[in-house]
Amino acid sequence: MEKEKIALIGSGGAARDILCQIIDFWNSVGKNYRDKVVFTESDDKYQPRQIMNCEVIPQSGFDPGNYLAILAVGDSQTRSELLRQLPVETQFASIIHPSCIISDWVEIGEGAVVSAGVILTCNIKIGKHAHINYGATISHDFVGGDFFSISPGANANGNCNVGNRVYIGSNAALRQGVNIIDDVTIGMGSVVLNSITKPGTYAGVPAVRIG
Repeated sequence: MEKEKIALIGSGGAARDILCQIIDFWNSVGKNYRDKVVFTESDDKYQPRQIMNCEVIPQSGFDPGNYLAILAVGDSQTRSELLRQLPVETQFASIIHPSCIISDWVEIGEGAVVSAGVILTCNIKIGKHAHINYGATISHDFVGGDFFSISPGANANGNCNVGNRVYIGSNAALRQGVNIIDDVTIGMGSVVLNSITKPGTYAGVPAVRIG
C-alpha cells in the first residue's frame, strides 16, 4: 500500500488491542510500528500524550492524505457513527493477524480487523469494518455484514447470515443455518438456536430477546 501510516480512530481498549495486532503483523514482515501509528480521540476529550509509544492526536488533526484509518472501537453502532464523521476521501486498512487460519475462499471487506487465533474456513464473506476477535471461529457459507463484531471465543456454524451492526458477545454460539437481522446484540455465552428477525438484545440458552 502507498501509505504505511495508520490512524486508529479511537484510543480505548479496543484500539490498544488492535495496535497489538498491527505490531505482530509488522514484526512478521520485518517492520517497526513506531512513528507509523497514531491514536485519535474526539476533540472535546483530547489530551496530548502517548499510548503504547504512539502519539494521540485530536480527530480534527486526522489527515486522510497521510494515514490509512481503522475504526478502532469495539461497539458496532459506534463504528458506524464514526465512519460518518471522517472525510469522504478516507482510505482504510485491514489487519489480519499472522496466526489466523483463513482459507483462500474467504472475502474480507476494507477496514476489517481479524485478531490472533481466528479460524475462517471457506465460502465466507465478511463486510466492511468488521471485527473478528481473538479465537473466534466461523464455519462455511457464512455472511457477516458491515460493522459486524464477533467477540473472543465465539463460534458461528455454517450457513449463517448475519446483518449489519450485529454484535456477538464472548463465547456465544450460532447454530447452523440461523439468520440474524441488522442491529442485534447477542449476549456473552448465549446460544442462538433460531433466526432473529427483530432488532434488540438477545441472551440466554437458548437466546431470547431481553431488550
